Amino acid sequence: MFEYKSVALSIHKEMKGLKLVKTIVDHVDTAKLDELINKQATEGWELVAHSSVVDTVIGRVNAIVTFRRPK
Repeated sequence: MFEYKSVALSIHKEMKGLKLVKTIVDHVDTAKLDELINKQATEGWELVAHSSVVDTVIGRVNAIVTFRRPK
């Protein structure tokens, strides 16, 4: 048996003012996702799944990350 938890994480880079980006990928800060995964791993959680939600109008990228660990 496992217990599961999901975390919502904003992974877009913070910008001041209006800036144009070529693609939404230029606007993603994957270091935030790496930090979350590493932090959860030190607490015994294993990454199970992730998905991203992209709002191209305002340039926001959010991820839903699911972890599990044995009960």
